[in-house]
Amino acid sequence: MGLRFWRGQSERKVDEGQEVKAAMGLSEGLASLLSFGTSTSAATAQGAIRIYETCSAVHIPVEIVVNTFATIPPVLRVKGKVVREHPMLDLLNKPSPDFTGTLLREVLATNFLVAGEAFLVGLGGVTRPPLELQPISPTVISHTPGELGTVGQFLNTGEALSGNYTRTLKKNRRMYLRGGDTELRQIRGFSTKNGSLMRGQSPLISAAAEARQHILGTGHNISLLEKGGRLSLLFHYKQKNMSRTLFNETLRRVRDQFGGSDEAGAIGVTSGDDLDIKEMGVNNKDMDWGVLQSTAAKVCALTYRVPLPLIGESATFSNFAAAMLALYDYATIPLSKQLYGGLSDFLMPRYGMEDSGATLEFDAQAVTALVSRQVEELGKRKSLYIDTTDEMRGYVGADPAPLGAGTSIMVPSSLVPLGSELLGEEELEPEELAPEEEEELEEELPEEKPDEEDLEKE
Repeated sequence: MGLRFWRGQSERKVDEGQEVKAAMGLSEGLASLLSFGTSTSAATAQGAIRIYETCSAVHIPVEIVVNTFATIPPVLRVKGKVVREHPMLDLLNKPSPDFTGTLLREVLATNFLVAGEAFLVGLGGVTRPPLELQPISPTVISHTPGELGTVGQFLNTGEALSGNYTRTLKKNRRMYLRGGDTELRQIRGFSTKNGSLMRGQSPLISAAAEARQHILGTGHNISLLEKGGRLSLLFHYKQKNMSRTLFNETLRRVRDQFGGSDEAGAIGVTSGDDLDIKEMGVNNKDMDWGVLQSTAAKVCALTYRVPLPLIGESATFSNFAAAMLALYDYATIPLSKQLYGGLSDFLMPRYGMEDSGATLEFDAQAVTALVSRQVEELGKRKSLYIDTTDEMRGYVGADPAPLGAGTSIMVPSSLVPLGSELLGEEELEPEELAPEEEEELEEELPEEKPDEEDLEKE
């Protein structure tokens, strides 16, 4: 339930960030939420999620990035080789009876992009692979500080897997455990706060003003439409001492005739004593609604590195393909590295693979746009004759050629070293002849006459 504060003429203005917080003894985000009914600050996970839920300028770019990430399954890369079948991948593709792999990735990606951090719980003994994985919303997670600026304990107040998760060190690993069979893992991004080692920070902090502008602008426009499109007339009765009953009846008649978007632009006629009608001239143009909304949408899209053609800004068929590649390069793949990096740190020790060099990765071979670009790049590399066949096969995750056939660099047989003649001046080695051919050749050749010097020596 929202609380409303009404201020008289003699009352001093309340500062939202200081006095309300101090008076209530609450965090700034929660105090703002209780005081003013809603929060458009991204300083807390609750506020950031609220912006995401109510602002289409934020929701659209987040959904674009999340969908491109969540629909692509992960792969393992072990010593440069891509592995698509492994018990760890089976767990990620079916983490629990209540979650599919796609839904798990969607929840983790949305929480990370909006709140700057994502949480999940692994069920089962911490020295073996998890039995299930369960994502937890950052909005139900609080913490208490520990040593050296780290989190000493996480408190999950949600309905699923609630309780205290205490920091524990096992085999030089940082773990937050509830009992001995439930581990909470936090995947967080960069934060400028003093407690940067504790919690993540929403990217919306820098775009909160634009998001608030978009929310209030939309609300303003809807309100104008619902109340007649614009406040254009003021009905003022000069009759003094009008009774409350007469005033309410007059108000009802005016609203019935002029209220609602259906009556916008209508010409009204009323009867009454000393009626004065004044034109107000307030409309959407006074706040440049369209320009402000477009600017806010651009800022929020760029905050999540979503190319503007994908949100309808100067979109054409020619630049749409380039925009999709830019989306993967600057938004989807960086997000996958952050999330799969955290999942690798969480899962690899539990599968006994912490020293194997294996990593979880985004399967680029499942993305048509990326595969097409890769094929084009491999064609260029092949034309330069700088890679062996096995190296070319490795770029696409294929196994080496059998029997060592791919260890050489293949070049056209017509090529010769740079600077050499096509027919060199060097004498060619005579071809070997069969014995009968040699005898025929000797009979055809004239007999050589001895030199005079040779005769004198004899």
